[in-house]
Amino acid sequence: MLFTWERAHWESFWGNKRFADHYERYDFAKNYCKDKVVLDIASWSWYWSFILSKRAKKVIWVDISQESIDYCKKNIKNWNLEFVTWNGKNIPLEDNSCDLIVSFETIEHILEYDNFLSELKRVLQHWWKLIISTPNFRWEIIKNKYHVSNFTTDLFIKTVSNFFNIENIYYQWKHFYPFPGRWILESLFGISRNIKIHSDKPDYNHHVTIIEASK
Repeated sequence: MLFTWERAHWESFWGNKRFADHYERYDFAKNYCKDKVVLDIASWSWYWSFILSKRAKKVIWVDISQESIDYCKKNIKNWNLEFVTWNGKNIPLEDNSCDLIVSFETIEHILEYDNFLSELKRVLQHWWKLIISTPNFRWEIIKNKYHVSNFTTDLFIKTVSNFFNIENIYYQWKHFYPFPGRWILESLFGISRNIKIHSDKPDYNHHVTIIEASK
């Protein structure tokens, strides 16, 4: 599969500090997974869903990339991990079919994000959880061409609250340098990022906002 900074084969993750913040988010989400039916939508790689599957009853990895889905169906044999192709609009699952939805840094890739949130609400069980994140776009000096919708923290919170009951808001430091290739400079200068997830809003723009919400 073609490597981009938006999608990577799982083997690219090993030993790469570039992806450490993603590990942290999935480690956070797995605490909600025990004995649950989990939808992990538009993940970078099946590997993230595999982390969740260690505790979940079942994980459904839904992705728009047919190449990724075909690869997973051929190579990944895990009894509670299912791979489903998504057309980018309608999620191919039944109403109220998921106990937990995990959607990390997906919404900024979608123009019709109201429809996306509506679909997430449709497939989520009543009173169960959505964990969703997006970066604050103001930290980017160079525009990410894959991000077609831009969210500040406040806009993101407002948008999600139109569809879900927000229960908790968390924040995570993203990068020290706000431009592509920043992880190289971070390594050269020995900068260690604090990638832990916090409930206190940071006073800098380069962060990811993580929302815990319910239907």
